[in-house]
Amino acid sequence: MPDLGMDKDKEGQERRWQEIIRPETVSIILGRKGYGKSALAYWLCDQTAGEHDLLRVVINLPGERQSLLPESFVIRGLDDVPGLSNAAIIIDEGTTMLPAGQRKLEEMVKGYVALSRQRNQVILFIFHASADVGSRILRGVDAILLKEPSQRQIQHGAKDNWWRQLLTEAKERFEALADIGANPREFTLVDSEEPEFRGMLYNPLPAFWSDDLSRAWAGVDNLKAPDVFTPLELPFRLPQAGRPRGWHADDPQHELRYPVTPQMQREAVVLEQHQYQHSVALMMEHPPTRVRWVDFKR
Repeated sequence: MPDLGMDKDKEGQERRWQEIIRPETVSIILGRKGYGKSALAYWLCDQTAGEHDLLRVVINLPGERQSLLPESFVIRGLDDVPGLSNAAIIIDEGTTMLPAGQRKLEEMVKGYVALSRQRNQVILFIFHASADVGSRILRGVDAILLKEPSQRQIQHGAKDNWWRQLLTEAKERFEALADIGANPREFTLVDSEEPEFRGMLYNPLPAFWSDDLSRAWAGVDNLKAPDVFTPLELPFRLPQAGRPRGWHADDPQHELRYPVTPQMQREAVVLEQHQYQHSVALMMEHPPTRVRWVDFKR
């Protein structure tokens, strides 16, 4: 059973954070506006990078706001993420305009989950609307970090029963903190798969935090991100010579391979398109079986 309690001592809480937010993990941060999602992301980025000697990266923060960050932080674009190794990375959905549509967003997050393991990355996604994040995304990440949700997020953003229950539990826990005089913005409800843990953890503000940094995106136009996932290298294996062999959509590591029949090729749809040398690499999917493979178009 998950640990539903809360560590009482400071060292115990810090140790728990270190166990959960570590290299080769992807976490999603959700909660109502103004309740500390960005502060949590910056604190975790700074702490984890210090513990594991990682580069601290913020994606697409406007260059004129660089002075708000310590010199140890760098600003990079979303296209740079696949080329970054040994990095703790903050990706804000509201500011990088991750692709609209549940399926495209799901594919992108899956790509980053695989990428984090290949590149020794810690990736921290910030989402502002719980309705944007479906259960397939949430179940694929390593940890869900919840700041206090609003009642509207619970009512309109939770289509799956388990997700509604988690948001409802979070709201009740934050209300209980307020009842005993604690500041709810200083706590996070953590739901982690490995190590298995569900409970409240204290998170202080980063030492460099300022109100200006919390408003760093005010008045700045959102930046266009790639349609799905356009890394500096292909996010899938190159096909072998001969008849294509595919993998199942739920098997991003390609542990099992499947033959691709002519009928599957006729019924396939294009999921992703990437420039590769003098060709275009296409990730195809056969919708009835969800088997995927790579084709080239010259």
